[in-house]
Amino acid sequence: MDERVDLTWRFEKDRFILCEGIDDKNFLDCLIKQRQLPDFQIMDSNQASGKAGGKTGFWPALKAFDVQAAFKNLKGIAIVTDNDTVNTCLEMERELKKCGYIPSQTECVGMFNGVPLVLILIPDKDTIGNLETLCMPCLCQEWPNAERCVDEYLNCTGATSWSKQKELPKAKARSIIAGHFQDDPNKGLGYLFNKINHLVGHACFNQLADTLHRFDEIIATAKQPSGTSSRNRVF
Repeated sequence: MDERVDLTWRFEKDRFILCEGIDDKNFLDCLIKQRQLPDFQIMDSNQASGKAGGKTGFWPALKAFDVQAAFKNLKGIAIVTDNDTVNTCLEMERELKKCGYIPSQTECVGMFNGVPLVLILIPDKDTIGNLETLCMPCLCQEWPNAERCVDEYLNCTGATSWSKQKELPKAKARSIIAGHFQDDPNKGLGYLFNKINHLVGHACFNQLADTLHRFDEIIATAKQPSGTSSRNRVF
């Protein structure tokens, strides 16, 4: 069965980011703009695939990428995803190989149908978590009185005992943010960075910003053939 999908959008820039959700997209848009990083076209997986969001939306989107004439003009693709398991990079690469991905000697860097592809893990390659984990130092600095209150609130509600502890940073971030947007407390992180864009200047985002700044340098390593020796890390 052919699982390809027809995309209703087109590649418009030569660097492309595919991320999990709209909050990730809005955050990355703000980070790139405010820090004057290289220009990227950014799409979340639901928009890009037309089928699903989160990690599950990556695969149908990727399977349709190379049907576009402009695909061959891409300098490179970055997949920005939560590092929510101890083996995220290996798990992602295993699924990517089903789409035609060929790993290089550099961890989380390879070739996808002739185009360099980089996996960028959030908060970083060595820390289990998600976008909310990455943002927590920034939120706590912006609203220092909120952290203690929110921790107590989450404990009272039982959230601190959840079996899925990886979801706790999301609850904590949402709780901190909600009290500061009386017009619509349901707004998430993506809205926050659009509303208060100076937040992306916080030092907790420096490593990610540096990776995006060095994107062209990083994708140059993708054309190295995969070897049997241990793979090097560049970011």
